[in-house]
Amino acid sequence: MTGDKRRTESASTVTFAPTGTPPPASPVEAAPTPARSTDGALVARRQAELDRQEQIALLLRFRSFLPWVVCVWVAFTIVDWTVARYISPGPLTPFLLLRGGFTLVLLYFILRIHRRPPIGPREFRILELGVFVVASVVISIMGLFYGGIATPYFAGVLLAVVARAAIVAQRWQAGLRDYSAIIAAYPVVFGIAAVFRPGIRDQFADSAALATFAHNLGFLLGAVAFVVVGSHVTWSLRRQVFETRSIGRYRLRRCIGRGGMGEVWAAHDETLKRDVALKILRPERVNDEWLERFRREARATAELTHIHTVRIFDYGASEDGIWYYAMELLEGETLRERVSRSGPIPAESVRRFAIDLAGALAEAHARGIVHRDVKPENLFIATIGGERDVIKLLDFGLAKTEAAEEGLTRSGWIGGTPTYISPEAAAGKPVDQRSDVYSLGASLYFALTGAPPFDATSIGGLFQAHMHDAVVPPSQRLPGVPADLERVILRCLEKDVASRPRDGAALLALLEAPAAG
Repeated sequence: MTGDKRRTESASTVTFAPTGTPPPASPVEAAPTPARSTDGALVARRQAELDRQEQIALLLRFRSFLPWVVCVWVAFTIVDWTVARYISPGPLTPFLLLRGGFTLVLLYFILRIHRRPPIGPREFRILELGVFVVASVVISIMGLFYGGIATPYFAGVLLAVVARAAIVAQRWQAGLRDYSAIIAAYPVVFGIAAVFRPGIRDQFADSAALATFAHNLGFLLGAVAFVVVGSHVTWSLRRQVFETRSIGRYRLRRCIGRGGMGEVWAAHDETLKRDVALKILRPERVNDEWLERFRREARATAELTHIHTVRIFDYGASEDGIWYYAMELLEGETLRERVSRSGPIPAESVRRFAIDLAGALAEAHARGIVHRDVKPENLFIATIGGERDVIKLLDFGLAKTEAAEEGLTRSGWIGGTPTYISPEAAAGKPVDQRSDVYSLGASLYFALTGAPPFDATSIGGLFQAHMHDAVVPPSQRLPGVPADLERVILRCLEKDVASRPRDGAALLALLEAPAAG
């Protein structure tokens, strides 16, 4: 992923080409730093961010809307057939060629807005406007074969204007310019045709045909006037929503993830002038139990200072009662995304990730904190300070602390993700630090081989596999796995908790002295 900052929580984001957003602030920032930009520059940056948000929203709308446009466009072939067969008998071929050609244009646009690398704002704007201008040209050319300058096909241009207005909201100045270009294709096509086709030239000399042409053009101009005003109003309202979304001192920018407890937003700390990831407790989760879990997650993570644990900057509640905590905003991808994109990770990189994550767990375990949901989606491979592939442990949403768990975990309650859950957690038994060791081992197994230890098709099947089935050694799935690394991973995946490293510190010692495995 390029040029986008995000805190990923089992979710993907829509990105455009690099926008030059500054990197996250330093881990230690006791006070705001003096502003380096003028007020005008800060306003410009804010406006640029709002423009970027609008572009992302617009791209999503086009992705949803364009397949329907293709269906409607192709369905209008029935109208062409009716015209050629009954209303103005003639060949159907020109209609089919024009309609088929523009269908290819639409399909290219759909493929481009889904393809990697992400489409840039300028290219997107050129393609988007170009599609509607070409649609107007094609519909106008069809009109040459049915009715000439008095063609009823002018209504097709009207539909193109309305279709764009349903997707695009913009300032009136931009709307006036764009819609003028779209409808200008209609008179331009007939003007050019009049030079080369005597029949069209004769129509311009016919007062009845010319009056119909002016009548149709008037309808198009009227539609543009309404669309421009309506589009501007919609744009203005959306802009106000973008500008006013805030929680406390944090200005929300875009939603970048959703989890069991809440949503994660990219936000800007207006006081310290830095970008953060803001986790917000979902309103439907606001009850005593979930609120205590949310507070505990924030407190547990805030206590941790290990470089490979996501940093918490602040937590609390806004004046209107929304609970949140702010953490560092990371640039990169989850371990699952990395493996899905590039395949198994080289053994030496897996070993380094294992050492880093064991260290992060060691600190948490020493404080009596059990993560309980270690999995590839919660292991984030970030670029920090120019250093690539820095692994981070995320999301203590299911964290258990020895002192605060009583009364929160119901009897038989199972916490974790089935693919990476420990046998004791799958059985509904109490869990401790060794459950985290098991889940980390399962995640490292996935990183090394490209597949989880067990791949049953049902949750019950996964639970049974974790509790009873033998693990296929990584070297049998992927030849060449170092024997010492394999031994450590298999030790982590022992069914008997007593046979596993007792906590992150023990695992770290094992990794740093693999011959002891």
